[in-house]
Amino acid sequence: MGKVMIQIKALNFLVFSTFAILLPYLPLLLSERGFSIAQIGLVLMVGPFFAIFLQPIVGFISDKWHAGKRILLLLWCLTGASAVGLFYISSKLFSVVFVVSLFMFFLSAIPLVDTLTVKIAESFKSTYSTIRLWGSIGFCIVAVFLGAYFELIGGLDALIKIYFPIWFAAVLILINLNEVDGQENSRFNWRDIVQLIGNKSIFMFLIFLLFLAVPHRMNDALFSIYFKEMGATDAMISWAWAIIGMSEIIGFSMSAKLLKWFHPLKLIIAASLFYIIRWACYVFTTEPSIILVLQLFQAITYSLFWASAVNYMVLVVPKQFRTTAQSLLAMIFLGVSGILGGSIGGAVQQNYGGSYMYVFAALSVFIALLGFFALKKQQAASTDVTSEVEGKKKYAG
Repeated sequence: MGKVMIQIKALNFLVFSTFAILLPYLPLLLSERGFSIAQIGLVLMVGPFFAIFLQPIVGFISDKWHAGKRILLLLWCLTGASAVGLFYISSKLFSVVFVVSLFMFFLSAIPLVDTLTVKIAESFKSTYSTIRLWGSIGFCIVAVFLGAYFELIGGLDALIKIYFPIWFAAVLILINLNEVDGQENSRFNWRDIVQLIGNKSIFMFLIFLLFLAVPHRMNDALFSIYFKEMGATDAMISWAWAIIGMSEIIGFSMSAKLLKWFHPLKLIIAASLFYIIRWACYVFTTEPSIILVLQLFQAITYSLFWASAVNYMVLVVPKQFRTTAQSLLAMIFLGVSGILGGSIGGAVQQNYGGSYMYVFAALSVFIALLGFFALKKQQAASTDVTSEVEGKKKYAG
């Protein structure tokens, strides 16, 4: 038991540590190689576009043949190979190819990590949030290190020296990770996938989630460029992402407690409201130092939202469909929203400026907030939706 928990926490730590390298610096790397802001938004959306088609296939194979760990290892190896190619081959054409493949494989691996985390958390009576926060700890440590030593280690060209040891350590963890008992024996087919997507409650939830996720992914893709245009130094950019990591640690820890007392949809509504406040503050802020403070909102926006969204899917989806359900969740939050966020955000920022990008963000989340309110009202009046008492029996945290 202890060994498995250490392994899954270490895996989350290492996988999300690489986020601290990819999210802040890939846009800067592409800018250095001659891409415009609109082109960067376009390039960063193509990988999520292909991930949309790969994620359901990955989820289907994992559910049907119980091959989650092996598929995750394959995707992680392909992610590493793409990263090596991206950092060592600097032509614009190959930069596009390797960024696309990197995001495609990486984003397809994330739902498998989440599903594995949920399964192990349930097996050992732990919670998703208390394990997932180790991913934020890893993100925070790497971001703080880069914030302090980015220039000393050689800047953008030296990032692969940080990335590769972390990637390789995750490979070793995956190879030695012990499988847990309790996998379902149900056979899964494409008709079941259609039935899952056809569930009205799930479909509505994913649509409203899209309106919230597009601004978040837009910010992920273009924040570093926007922040640099405000006058932030490379060190400040690193510290901005470090604060994100520290906030997520607090946020996931807090979410684990809140989910014991509140239905996930109520917490999603709360997170949506805080998202609106966050993006509105970005509109009226012109000082980089204030932006650093606003990064603390990550605890009560992304962390609270994502932990609640994962648990919501656990509540409304049968066990044998969980990997596919998490793939659908990731497909919307990381895939479709990445496409729209990168393209819309890049066009708005280049043509009108970063403040208008966040005006769009606040308005989009406001639509999501109204949708989640409507969904909650509908579920409260419906006898077909899982009750909160039953939900707590399936709680994943």
